[in-house]
Amino acid sequence: MDKPCCRGVVRSAEGLKGAVTNIGNELPFYYTAPTEGEKNLGVIVVHDIFGSSIPNCRFIVDFLASNGFHAAVPDFYRGKQWAEDGGFGPDFGAWFGPWMTPEYWGGAFKTDFQAAADELKAKGAQKIACIGFCWGGKAASVAATLDGVSAAVSLHGVAHDASSVEAAKCPLLFISPAGDEYFPEEKHEEIRKYFKEHPEKKGDMKTYQGVGHGFVSRPGDTEEGKKRSDEAMNETVDFLKAQLTTEAKM
Repeated sequence: MDKPCCRGVVRSAEGLKGAVTNIGNELPFYYTAPTEGEKNLGVIVVHDIFGSSIPNCRFIVDFLASNGFHAAVPDFYRGKQWAEDGGFGPDFGAWFGPWMTPEYWGGAFKTDFQAAADELKAKGAQKIACIGFCWGGKAASVAATLDGVSAAVSLHGVAHDASSVEAAKCPLLFISPAGDEYFPEEKHEEIRKYFKEHPEKKGDMKTYQGVGHGFVSRPGDTEEGKKRSDEAMNETVDFLKAQLTTEAKM
């Protein structure tokens, strides 16, 4: 990926229900408690390249909490996110590259993800899932390879192919727009084929028409944009509840 994605409307923070604390090794952690249901399921949300302090992902945490999940978005970048007004060019590539390396996924990401999972378990979550947006979608597929993760969802994620499903240890759902340059449709078909040929792997590949990259976390101000974003999030909640409330075996 050689340029920033997920551009769009940044929501006002007014109305947010959660709070930020530091956990583990001083990891900033926005958390909202569940307001209904059995309150024993947890979801870790992974932000896009602009980090966790933008209210958009925090509202998604609040939405998940309203559906019965212990929900949180840690700041995996620890304040080193790409600037909202950051430009294109080699500076972006130099910034982005280290966040996509095996060393990062197997080191700092794994450590911070485990700290977040432990915190949600301490609050009462018995099973842990992960969802993510853009770069966070890739992170969600990496989380699916970790022990103790029961389900994962990538929403307009990046850098996916059949190997993402092959490596997963839990059910994995992809929701992506048609025509997304960061996750081309030929990769959608590759993933669908892999699921079909490997029925022991649970999950799905959903391609949304008429929307663009970032349509869930950055839906814009149109009623249609908000409708499609809500549709994707409701599909995400349904998938998570189906997987986390059953003993899905891989």
